[in-house]
Amino acid sequence: MLDDYTGAILDFTEAVNLDNAYVIAYHDRGTAKRLLGDYQGAIYDYRQAINLQEDFPLAFNNMGSVKIRLGDFQGAIDDYTVAVRLDTSFYHAYNNRGSAKFQLGDYYGALEDFERVIQLKEDFPLVYNNKGNTLAKLNNISEAVEAHTIALELNNDYGIALLNRGFVRELMGDLNGACEDWTRAAELGIEEAEQYLSECDIESNNPGE
Repeated sequence: MLDDYTGAILDFTEAVNLDNAYVIAYHDRGTAKRLLGDYQGAIYDYRQAINLQEDFPLAFNNMGSVKIRLGDFQGAIDDYTVAVRLDTSFYHAYNNRGSAKFQLGDYYGALEDFERVIQLKEDFPLVYNNKGNTLAKLNNISEAVEAHTIALELNNDYGIALLNRGFVRELMGDLNGACEDWTRAAELGIEEAEQYLSECDIESNNPGE
């Protein structure tokens, strides 16, 4: 797979050498660099694409996602904001901006973005998981469980949503429900869930306490 991306970069480089105004080649080379972990190189290419075509929401979104990887959450928010200004139906960019706001502790701002995503794409499991995590941070525990449950109704093999619903069920005092979620998440390959199953073992060994 790495060879595929390296080869793609060589191909896109040849393309832009032949035509230095080839917007898509710059963008796609940036994506290949991002997937190889060359984040600064990816930002350079996305910026080149944007310099050639300012109304390119996907390039702003993808540049924001690279900045997330670099820990530049405010920079990412700025890029996602341009993306949604250029395309108000770009639900992925709203979701990504909400996730960046979440990382900065702006939970109400994040929730606003996630609600916008739901208006645009109500069958998008990821946003309900993100909404659930945000509601939990705001201590709206029952609503958080509801959001994770919707995510699982849309995708019943969504291991991360099971893990997270387990967390909020535990906060509600429903350790049995939490253990059910963590067990299922572990079965789906979520390694983090296995760490919490020890709590379930303790509970099963001490049912009266």
